[in-house]
Amino acid sequence: MHVLPDVVPAIHPTLDLHVIFERSKTSTAVDRWLDVEPGVFLPSRRTMGPPRIQATVFHPETRLYTLMIVDPDVPDPANKTFQTYLHLLQPNVPLSAQTTFRKNISLKSTPVPYVPPHPQKGTPYHRYVTLLLPQLRPIELKKKDIPRREGFNVRDFVAKYQLGSLSASEAVKMNMVPETYAEKIGGGLGGGIHMWREVWDEDVSQIYKGILKTPEPTYGHPPKPDPYQGQKKNKYF
Repeated sequence: MHVLPDVVPAIHPTLDLHVIFERSKTSTAVDRWLDVEPGVFLPSRRTMGPPRIQATVFHPETRLYTLMIVDPDVPDPANKTFQTYLHLLQPNVPLSAQTTFRKNISLKSTPVPYVPPHPQKGTPYHRYVTLLLPQLRPIELKKKDIPRREGFNVRDFVAKYQLGSLSASEAVKMNMVPETYAEKIGGGLGGGIHMWREVWDEDVSQIYKGILKTPEPTYGHPPKPDPYQGQKKNKYF
């Protein structure tokens, strides 16, 4: 499914990442939450609310991570290509081996709050990629620094904030300054990755109407002209 290298060049996982969605409000406590198997298709109604994100790391000290969920399969008609949409961004997530087991990552005070997946009508399936990448230092996102959702560039953001390094000494050794970081990360990032898939269904229309409050786009081939249209007006046709 080519998440690598479409989103980032490579990942060398250094943690165990789980994405968990609510099955339904009426499910029992035991069956209410679904641990999503990577690569599966989910209906849009299942992902209306934000997921629970759980990660198991293996370092005893507390380190900071950046969490993001992106869709790299959004049509960009102006450039006749695809662009990435940012569904969630949460920097400065503190994690350690002593605090992460079975605990959900807090999504409070998120600079880019969760927006549910909304695959456009007429497009193939969309990949929804969750990345949890280690930080070298705390990230301060001022209002002017908060990225736009549409056209979000994962690699540029990773390079700007030097995400994915396992330690500051590693970054120094590799000369990971922002100007050269994008080239250096070709060997792979530390952290974790997860992906699920969705296609358009009728519930997506409610997301455009009630949450995005924008007209719903439709893609696909225009209808072919009917060469017999004029003749069909004749009652003997």
